Amino acid sequence: STSARRDHYSLLVCNALLDAYPRAVKTDSEGGRLPLHIAISGQASAKVIRTLVRAYPDAARQRTKDGYLPLHLAAHWGVSSLDVVSAVMKAYPDAVVGRNRWERTPLEEALVIAGENGRVNQTGLVRALRKHPNYWATSGASAELNSSLGALNLGHGGGPPANR
Repeated sequence: STSARRDHYSLLVCNALLDAYPRAVKTDSEGGRLPLHIAISGQASAKVIRTLVRAYPDAARQRTKDGYLPLHLAAHWGVSSLDVVSAVMKAYPDAVVGRNRWERTPLEEALVIAGENGRVNQTGLVRALRKHPNYWATSGASAELNSSLGALNLGHGGGPPANR
């Protein structure tokens, strides 16, 4: 499928860039965005997100100049799959209580944005953000999350607005 090919090539490009320039994963842009922030904003696949988190786990706790943690960006732009939430939350469970410059937690950000365009996976994202940070410290969190939310019809059609 087209989606599977895109995910495959995205992962190949990500790994090639990390091999060629390993420090890039720790290099931020003018807006204070690390590759993890950018990948999440672009709804990268869970494989790409996990690769970036493995390469630089501390990225999950880094903020942009607007005070957004990667989890805030996932809440704002939506996620390609709930495995993205799991990868970020396992790297930094306390992100769920972090506040951005508008004093919103990722859950509050997701709820504010929820009515805009009916984002795919938004219901599951909100449920995941309501979990206590200790939930994400357990090894079975991802499997439990996917099994409990997999039965829900999480897709609402539409997609996120274009990144600014």
